[in-house]
Amino acid sequence: MTIAKLNTDSNYKILIAGASGFVGGYLSKFLESHGFEIYKLVRRKPQNDFEIEWDPSKQFIDTNKLNNSKISCVINLSGASLSKNLRWTKNVKNEIYTSRINTTKFLSEIFKDKKLDLFISTSAIGIYGSQIEKAYENSSFDGDFLSKVCQDWEKSVVVNSQTRVVFTRFGIVMGNGGGILKELTKTKFLKFLAILGNGKNKISWISLYDLSRAILFIIQNEKIEGAVNLVNPYTITQEALIKSLKNYYKCYFTVKIPKLFLYLIFGKEKTNVFLLSSQKVVPQKLLNFSFNWEDTKIEDAIKRDF
Repeated sequence: MTIAKLNTDSNYKILIAGASGFVGGYLSKFLESHGFEIYKLVRRKPQNDFEIEWDPSKQFIDTNKLNNSKISCVINLSGASLSKNLRWTKNVKNEIYTSRINTTKFLSEIFKDKKLDLFISTSAIGIYGSQIEKAYENSSFDGDFLSKVCQDWEKSVVVNSQTRVVFTRFGIVMGNGGGILKELTKTKFLKFLAILGNGKNKISWISLYDLSRAILFIIQNEKIEGAVNLVNPYTITQEALIKSLKNYYKCYFTVKIPKLFLYLIFGKEKTNVFLLSSQKVVPQKLLNFSFNWEDTKIEDAIKRDF
């Protein structure tokens, strides 16, 4: 894994929940490469001094080890995948909800009476709704399933008033090591890629590298607080995205999958709210603080060595 370094004089000890996932795995290494001491919450017996056992479903955490670690910053990335199950059944939706809200509430309550500089809690641009022409950090919210999940997700943070809180509202995270790119390119070895629906839906995205840089930027800038849209300013349509991937992987053609077929396979709600969501989201707060994106094209994200 190649990680370009940025200058930092921070000696924060950072605790990450969800460090084994696609984003968390890279982010942990990225922050570690910038001099931070990284601790990880794990749901098994720890294998080193930098792992702390916990089980939020049982309201358990190794308190002694946590207290001895003297954490300065918490990054909460916990949450069940939205795509691993074919359909959003009642049980799947419950897992999506509780893995975010219950876990975040338990984690933040642990630090309610502790000295903590910063609590970064993941959210998503789905909070604005699934069909959005333009949204900023202060835009209104929708009432669909994912929007309600994100709203409750943010409300579940209960740290003390002295702690700086940032809600990182993730867009679609692009990286060659997994995530959405892995899903979209499953058929590349057959030399074709699929476009879902008519392909006109807008995708607000950010590369995994720039997302990690943005989180480092947030840690270093004490004036940044509240909601932050983690997307880049360059929205792309799904059709343009797939065509870029087609050219990059040298596929011969693309196939459009009709919406009706998606309804039959994935169900209406998952199709409309997740698979065919169309969102143009503006990263206004990052722009205001003069953050600079390095990956502005899909090809930039693909070429990164993850």
